[in-house]
Amino acid sequence: MNISHQIKSQLSEAELYRAQGLFSEAIAKYHGASALIEEIAGLKNKSHLLKAISDKIQAIEKKTEKFETV
Repeated sequence: MNISHQIKSQLSEAELYRAQGLFSEAIAKYHGASALIEEIAGLKNKSHLLKAISDKIQAIEKKTEKFETV
């Protein structure tokens, strides 16, 4: 499996986990995808992809904060 398929797989698994409420697993998959993206040297939109993943992680963390405070 090439790197783009691995990244897509990680991101789709993360979305699936997020949708099911498995937030820690989703965050782990997002971090895995970020690590794979970081390894690619000449990727055009690397910063945009990493920012989008970071935003998704932050949204999950905010959501889990709400659950923990209740």
